[in-house]
Amino acid sequence: NSITLSSPADGATVCPGQNVLVQWSSTYPANTQFTVELSVDNAPFVQTGNPVTVTQLNYTVPANTPSTTKLRLRVRHASGVIATSGELNVGSVPVITTQPQNVTVCEGDTIRLQVAATGDGLV
Repeated sequence: NSITLSSPADGATVCPGQNVLVQWSSTYPANTQFTVELSVDNAPFVQTGNPVTVTQLNYTVPANTPSTTKLRLRVRHASGVIATSGELNVGSVPVITTQPQNVTVCEGDTIRLQVAATGDGLV
């Protein structure tokens, strides 16, 4: 039997507080139990919750996880078969550093607002 992890993508950046979809397929029969485990900065893997009989799980990155932390997730079957993700990079949550200025306008006027922020994943 085998397990194939399809999500999250290797090298993905996740942020503290973000839900991460852990999704896999397997050649095991329906209703087989799997555990999802987490490794933080290459520490030993720790189970994230109760065993599940589905092939996906939402894992929430703890809100206090420092940026630059490296996470790895794995799905494990009791027989010892394991599928492990590549490293996930924990980024920093975007923070607004400059708020837009208050402006008085009339209906139909054009307005341009500017805002600045720092953090990962900004465009």
